[in-house]
Amino acid sequence: SNMKKQMLSLAATAIAALLSAFDASAYTYTTINGAKLKWPTDSATMRASTIGFIQGSPNGDALDEALDRWNDNPSEFRFSTIWNDILPVYNNGQNEIWCSTDDYYLDGAPAVTLVWRSGSQIVETDILVNADQTFETSHTTSDTYAYGGTRSMQTVLLHELGHALGLNHEDSEYNIMGQDWDHINANGDYLHFYPGEDACDGAVALYGLDNISREDV
Repeated sequence: SNMKKQMLSLAATAIAALLSAFDASAYTYTTINGAKLKWPTDSATMRASTIGFIQGSPNGDALDEALDRWNDNPSEFRFSTIWNDILPVYNNGQNEIWCSTDDYYLDGAPAVTLVWRSGSQIVETDILVNADQTFETSHTTSDTYAYGGTRSMQTVLLHELGHALGLNHEDSEYNIMGQDWDHINANGDYLHFYPGEDACDGAVALYGLDNISREDV
């Protein structure tokens, strides 16, 4: 492509958005010369790599769950998935997710989303999950970090997919885009993972309200 592409990196441990961010309610997103940084359409296809996200594996199921939860959001934006991506590459025009040890981008974070843009349009997002860190995919309350266990893959993926659709960090309100590891709903011993009201409001601000009634929590 002859488009001039620029990249910004959104790490899961950062507490401030990169570039200028629009702030309404609590959710934030980036603006470029007054225009919202977003996908030009209401959808994006994520390619799940066999490097860490094999379909039907625990990580693959966690990704499937995170994508399903975001696809329940009340905005018009939806993700689709292609499985068995073999060789993920930065800035190749494909949205890929894989486990990586590339500390140049990860810099110790549990995960990072690389957003490639042309002007105010997102043209590619790549999600790297830190292969040197341990994650839990269980729905049992005591297994997750918020209850003394291990950090949940689902909350990490929900956070990064929020970046992939255009949301920035937000830690002034209970939000999956802030401290994701305790953004969970526990019903007895069972955990439910979800984007949450504020992040869903941000998705609606970017892509508009879906004409099908959907819950945001």
